[in-house]
Amino acid sequence: MFRTAWEKMMVRHTTDQQPDRVSLSRSLTSSQLAYSAQELFSVMLGLPLKLSNQAPGHYVDETIQASVAIDGCLSAEIRLLSSKELARCIAGAMFSMEPDQVCNADVFEALGEIANIFGGNVKGIHNCNCSLSLPLVGKL
Repeated sequence: MFRTAWEKMMVRHTTDQQPDRVSLSRSLTSSQLAYSAQELFSVMLGLPLKLSNQAPGHYVDETIQASVAIDGCLSAEIRLLSSKELARCIAGAMFSMEPDQVCNADVFEALGEIANIFGGNVKGIHNCNCSLSLPLVGKL
């Protein structure tokens, strides 16, 4: 079940012609991103994260998206897409509750925090002047 979290965690770099900006795809390897995601899920949430080379599947239920933007010398968008079921598991782990006891506000707060922490990790890997936006969370 938790494999879905990594399958749906996407990093997109914007392509612009500014020479002082670092391209995320050239500066971070997929193994660095995977390690960061695995550490975040295991240390903060106590949830196992299995990596997969398979393309993400489609969700039957609601999809919830959390994203943060990095701007400055690095231009990127960190996006976490999750099924409602997985989002409730993440929120439950974060707030020490059973997944069926978390409310929608808890779910949105948890996914926003995960996107924010992961974005901060990506930003911290770079030794340049860039800023991290506040997380945006909503249903797709």
